[in-house]
Amino acid sequence: MNIKRFPVRRPWAGKALATALLCLLPEWQALAIGADYNSCTTLDSCTAGCGQEPLTGPLNSSIYTPSDPVVQDQVAPFIQQPATTPSVFSEGVEGTLAAQSHAPGYIDWAMPRTQFRMRFDAGFDNNRPDRAEFFYAQCGCAGGPGPGVGGPNATVNGSVDYQDVRGYLEIASGSRFSVFGEVPVRFLQTTASSNPALGVPAGGDTGDSAGFADIEAGFKYAIARDQDSILTFQLKTYIPTGDSGRGLGTHHVSIEPGFLAQTQVNSRLDVFAELRDWIPVDGSRANGESFAGNVLRYGVGAAYTVVDTSSVRISPIVELVGWSVLDGQMVDTELQNGAGIVSAETTIVNAKGGLRTLFKRNGSTLYLGYGHALTGQRWYEDIVRLEYTIFL
Repeated sequence: MNIKRFPVRRPWAGKALATALLCLLPEWQALAIGADYNSCTTLDSCTAGCGQEPLTGPLNSSIYTPSDPVVQDQVAPFIQQPATTPSVFSEGVEGTLAAQSHAPGYIDWAMPRTQFRMRFDAGFDNNRPDRAEFFYAQCGCAGGPGPGVGGPNATVNGSVDYQDVRGYLEIASGSRFSVFGEVPVRFLQTTASSNPALGVPAGGDTGDSAGFADIEAGFKYAIARDQDSILTFQLKTYIPTGDSGRGLGTHHVSIEPGFLAQTQVNSRLDVFAELRDWIPVDGSRANGESFAGNVLRYGVGAAYTVVDTSSVRISPIVELVGWSVLDGQMVDTELQNGAGIVSAETTIVNAKGGLRTLFKRNGSTLYLGYGHALTGQRWYEDIVRLEYTIFL
């Protein structure tokens, strides 16, 4: 015979179990489930078998609810800690945005970072355009691969204006390493120089040209980095893709190792610097010597934030940039006697100023800058730069 068993209710068992749990739980947990704390201080059953002294202490306040204000206590110390302001070089979105607003204007940026940049440069009055084959190749008037022709109707460019539109893409694999490439399109306007020694007629346009200039590619590696400073090694290669006969390229490969540095002085002020060495590979020759020359470039600058809101950050930037042409040759467009080919060795110094605006909504910057030659020797007398950068 099957006998159906019915559960036997033992109300004392549930009460005993609840009492034991209350004894084992911390005081605040007991409060959280609504236990009568005052009654526990008087009932022996609350402490019997627990090995504890009877619970003591008043309870006159109401139980904490989420709507109550947070007070200084030990329950939620993380709520009371102020949010840490990220450094310019810290990781994360805010640190990234802060770093973006302090990118230099003319000095190369030390930060390896994924970005796309469109830059427009307009330079005016380059009176030695083939100096050391840094801007374009040796003048054709001296037998080189650059613009100009020799002979009784020789032409040589005595003044060159140009506009470069440059697309730049950099891809970073982390906070220390990136690779980059830059594709420039150049527009050139040239004026003939009067030089009786070369048979060059006075004045007049020698023709305009436009097209792809020499492509640049390379990498950055941050060899030293902390929360506020970075030191980066950069290697850049110049590839002769521009038509040298039209003044769009140098007609030779160049490599440029260099060091880039930046440090955050405080939350508003950054300083930066660079030291680069432009080294031509297999340039043209004149009078049995290399026409292309080694060019050492260096610069220092600072950016200071004057406006910083939830949507924009505006920073004026000042820079001082120099070039020391260590060797090489050039056609002297003002030489009145002799062969017209002289040493290119000189030092050129430019002052630069500009304004960079960071748009925090999409992480992009807009820069407008101007530069002027402080020395009689120059690559240009004046230059204007406009660029837009989006950080990806």
